[in-house]
Amino acid sequence: MLTKTALAEIKAFVKERDEMLLANDVERCHAFHAKHNPSQPKMPDHICQIAIHKARTAAKSLPKEARLESKRWLLERNYTSLDDDLVL
Repeated sequence: MLTKTALAEIKAFVKERDEMLLANDVERCHAFHAKHNPSQPKMPDHICQIAIHKARTAAKSLPKEARLESKRWLLERNYTSLDDDLVL
């Protein structure tokens, strides 16, 4: 069983992540990545943009329309999505 503190930390992380994903902004993605993965190098901008869209398709906490928008973006560029077969 998770403690109240752990649950609060998870909730805060998901909120921060979802705000970054919905902003669909490469600079916010870089800041989020640096904060949560400080030992990892900065991703190239184009990789960050792909990662945003892949994460948006997988994040069930996001609105379906945002997830579908990212699925379309990925498919148009021949990338795979991480969704659970969202119907376009």
